[in-house]
Amino acid sequence: MFAALKAWAYEDEGLDKREVIVDILGGGPRNPIVRMEAYTTGPVIISGFGDWSVAAEARLRKRVAEAGGEDVSLRFTFPDEE
Repeated sequence: MFAALKAWAYEDEGLDKREVIVDILGGGPRNPIVRMEAYTTGPVIISGFGDWSVAAEARLRKRVAEAGGEDVSLRFTFPDEE
C-alpha cells in the first residue's frame, strides 16, 4: 500500500518529493492500526480543485485496488474544507 500511495502522489499527481511527504504511522504493538499519509509541506494552490479532487481520489482508489487493498479505507481531508 505504501508503494501505491507513493506512486499515486509522485507519478499520477506529479507532485514533487520536496513538497509532498508520504509517511507511515502506527503498526507497532501498542498501535496495530497502520495509517499512511501524503501531506504537503506548504500551501498548494490547485486550479479546478473540485474536478481535481474527485479525479485524484479515483486515481488513488485504483492504485489501492491494484495493490490488493480490499480492506483499506481511504479518507481525504483538505484544510480549506474543514
